[in-house]
Amino acid sequence: MKPTTRHRLDLIAFLAVLATGVLLTAMGISAGTLATIAVALSSLYGVWKGTGPAAPPTPHDSQPPGRTAPPDPPTGS
Repeated sequence: MKPTTRHRLDLIAFLAVLATGVLLTAMGISAGTLATIAVALSSLYGVWKGTGPAAPPTPHDSQPPGRTAPPDPPTGS
């Protein structure tokens, strides 16, 4: 996708979210609810764009192929 097309889509998404926020505010939605909606929409947009939070790596992800992670040490009780 061309950078100009990508920027245009980003601008359209931003304006759509901004218009939605203005509309919801005009309809009397509380600030707390609007903040929750804004966080949810920004998270969804970040995931769609590929910049959202990623799952943390597991210990097994750092091991070379064919090797297993050492067992957890026993805990003394």
